[in-house]
Amino acid sequence: MIGTGWWGTNAHLPALLEREDTDIVALADRDVDRLRTASRAFDVDRTYTDYVEMLECQTLDGVVVAASHAVHYEAVKAALEHGCHVLAEKPLALNSAHAHDLVEIAAQRGLSIVMSCPWGFTPHALQARDAILSGRIGMIRLVNSLFTSFAGVSYYGDPEPLNRMFDADFFEGTLIRTLADANIDLARGGGQGWCQVSHSAALTFWVTGLTAARVSAYMNCAEVDVDMVDAISMTFSNGAIGVMSSTGDLALGDEGHHALHVFGSDGYLILDVIAGTLLIKSGDAPPRSYDPLPSDERYPRAAPADNLVDIILHGAANHGPGDIGCAAVDLIDAAHRSAAAGGTPMTVAP
Repeated sequence: MIGTGWWGTNAHLPALLEREDTDIVALADRDVDRLRTASRAFDVDRTYTDYVEMLECQTLDGVVVAASHAVHYEAVKAALEHGCHVLAEKPLALNSAHAHDLVEIAAQRGLSIVMSCPWGFTPHALQARDAILSGRIGMIRLVNSLFTSFAGVSYYGDPEPLNRMFDADFFEGTLIRTLADANIDLARGGGQGWCQVSHSAALTFWVTGLTAARVSAYMNCAEVDVDMVDAISMTFSNGAIGVMSSTGDLALGDEGHHALHVFGSDGYLILDVIAGTLLIKSGDAPPRSYDPLPSDERYPRAAPADNLVDIILHGAANHGPGDIGCAAVDLIDAAHRSAAAGGTPMTVAP
């Protein structure tokens, strides 16, 4: 595992420890204190402050990259070049060229990149994807994605509100604290686009099977130095049009909204991953509402790590393929370029 921050130690490491068929071989983090804390808590003796040294010294089947955003490209690339399957935190990279490079390296070496985007692993997301790819709603014409959250609190550079909330409400006994400078610099992957649209874009591209072709975007920074509110319009690879909007400016602890509407030539579907609901209308048949998922199944944070292991051991299907992480980077890269040019449409990098 590369990066022993708060998410890696609250999601990925616990998920891997639950499995009897998996050994956590080594941990790497440049922060000695975080590394020591994780090593003791998860009983992993072999630790490195240089992940390249870890990759060269250890024989590994898979690597989890849960480091800060700016580290993702080099760390994922190094793991792939050492013959490892990779679970990558979003965003996959911070520009299109790097994202495509990683997908190409993985393909050339017969390796898998699993994106850590848990919403795409839910039964409803998989059902929605199947409905679209099997043609039940016809040719996609319009896509509308809305994602709101309280992530904007991290764009101010004060981690304590998040730390207090995580301790009290989400991850009781959190071992590793969030970093003050994690999301405050656009060049290092800060802001709503890289932090949150990377989630909704990956879900959209996974469910629909489409990618963005041309993008026009506006972004509002509110009171911070990175984008807080994003409005992105686009054309898709099949000629459909769509809108992806997101804000991180909700009150701390608000569960937010994350809904995907897809309208086709022969029906539509509405996937609400926060509410755990799915509605599909196909042809002349009445709309079908699927039973809401139990609350503990709506964000399966252990699923990406489990998928990585199942791919390695059993050749399982990849439910968070690197292609969707790459498509998300393409979209966000183009959106930032468009917003910087006053909304001028930008062609998505090939």
